[in-house]
Amino acid sequence: MPQERNKKIIFYTILISGVLGIVAPFIHVFYLNSGVKGLFGFQEMESFLFAIGFPILSMSSGILFFYASKNLIETNLKVAYGLFSSIFFYIGVFFLTWALIPTITDFEAIWYYGSLAIIPIISVICFRFILNYISENENKIGILVELIGSIRVNHIFKMTKKVDELKDQPDKLCQEMKENANEFDSEVFITFKKISNKPL
Repeated sequence: MPQERNKKIIFYTILISGVLGIVAPFIHVFYLNSGVKGLFGFQEMESFLFAIGFPILSMSSGILFFYASKNLIETNLKVAYGLFSSIFFYIGVFFLTWALIPTITDFEAIWYYGSLAIIPIISVICFRFILNYISENENKIGILVELIGSIRVNHIFKMTKKVDELKDQPDKLCQEMKENANEFDSEVFITFKKISNKPL
């Protein structure tokens, strides 16, 4: 039961995050020229909702990337998604803090310069992990294509020829087929062992 409850919590967290992320950047349009007083030091509600809209979108993206990373098996994507989650969440918290704390008119310049320095570096690391994932899967596809070619040449053509040559010697043909089946099984096993070290 606790596991089922956790699944429900995760499901609703993802659902709410997704809906908030989609709606938040646009919700201010309902208050255009409404004259409604804003919150947290903003003179108008329109300005307040606009100020928090994109930070909420960023934080929602961070939450979605976080849960996505937890359900990935492949290490490169898992790490990349985890880093993306941190970037989006940091950006969202950064600007949401500015919007919700009236005493902060703006952050010190060093915070902006620091963010401009760190975020691109982390982004490059993320894309490096993604490129590693793509490269590894290209290698796996190449190995599987080689296996298909080998099956065609070394097993299908070979056995077709043996059937013609040994059609009058059923015992010998049966033995040849068994040997070919063993070779085929061994080749498939070795191939999948090669790619299993780099899970899809």
